[in-house]
Amino acid sequence: MLFRLEKSRTKSDTQQALVVLKEWLKGAPPSLILAFRTWFRRVKLPKHLPGVVLPELIDLQEVENMLATTDNWFEQSKEEGRKEGRKEGRNEVLIRLLEKRFGQLEAKTRASIFKLDTEALLKCADRLLTARTVQEVIKG
Repeated sequence: MLFRLEKSRTKSDTQQALVVLKEWLKGAPPSLILAFRTWFRRVKLPKHLPGVVLPELIDLQEVENMLATTDNWFEQSKEEGRKEGRKEGRNEVLIRLLEKRFGQLEAKTRASIFKLDTEALLKCADRLLTARTVQEVIKG
């Protein structure tokens, strides 16, 4: 079972092997069950769930549940990452355009730009063409 789990490269393969493992471990000595739980927590799950903090004591049913629900978690995380990346890109573009037009920005001004939400950034971009100062762009 360990070799089958070790060879499983996809989450689906791991899930299938886990179903077999749970059945195979029924009636097994507690030390063997603990060994598989520990291996999952320290070796296998970090490969499938990078960045996820796992509880110290995890049973095989929890492993199965985690693997079953990670698709939604990963999709949400990826979408949040894309949104954050777009926002950072807008921040950088606005800063670059402001510096082209008005010269080097103070650190305080840069920090205030990074605090703006997406809608405020877009409004700043609209004001950039007609504003006479950086403050007119940012404060609007």
